[in-house]
Amino acid sequence: MRTAELRYFLASVEAGSFGKAASSLQLRVSTVSRAIARLEDQLGVALFERTSSGIKLTTAGRIALRCVRRVLCETNALTETLDRSSFGEIGEVHLGFHLPPLERFLHELNR
Repeated sequence: MRTAELRYFLASVEAGSFGKAASSLQLRVSTVSRAIARLEDQLGVALFERTSSGIKLTTAGRIALRCVRRVLCETNALTETLDRSSFGEIGEVHLGFHLPPLERFLHELNR
């Protein structure tokens, strides 16, 4: 299963049709439709009921939608984190400092 297929699935749900999803993604309808069919084959369930008036999520599609949203959210977070890390915007900084010798000072405190 590819991230693109999950994005096409989400776009189709939000648009209410493969045609509108394809338009918003600047793709051909056949590209989106085939990707959804591949996704359904991989999952072994129908995600949409296809009618003359559009598409409607099946029960499996509604379950998949919740998971797909989480997966895409995490994928986006990972991509953003790695991008920021590669530009040095995030990461680890290790600081240290050098203290003057304390032995003499501590010895005098014990007197």
